[in-house]
Amino acid sequence: MEKESSKIIIRYSFVLIGVIIFGLVIYPGLYKYEKLDQRFPVKINRITGDAKILTINGWQDADDYDHALDLFAEYKQQVIDAMEGQSESIRNNVMNSVLNELQHAKDEIVNAAPPETTQPTYADGTSVFYSANHGANAK
Repeated sequence: MEKESSKIIIRYSFVLIGVIIFGLVIYPGLYKYEKLDQRFPVKINRITGDAKILTINGWQDADDYDHALDLFAEYKQQVIDAMEGQSESIRNNVMNSVLNELQHAKDEIVNAAPPETTQPTYADGTSVFYSANHGANAK
């Protein structure tokens, strides 16, 4: 009977050890998954503690991530600087275009104005108004 009870104890201990090993290693998985800055998936090895970040190039070590962040920040600043330069260039082009349009409209208005009216004159070239005014003063 003692032999049977020792077999039962050994059998249940293997089952118990198997459940414990399954619970520690296999069930939760080898990796723990987190989010970095609520954007980038991160997997952390439960045994070694190594962290890897999912990027466009696949899983990268966390050390590479800091360098990649610096490169992205530099690239972002270059894009912002280029956009600011373009907006100033566009603004200057628009202002020059508006100035040209206004000058063109002014020229059209000046050219379309009726010519100055001339005073009526006699055949000898004297002004009708001049002679009328001087004739009235003479009386």
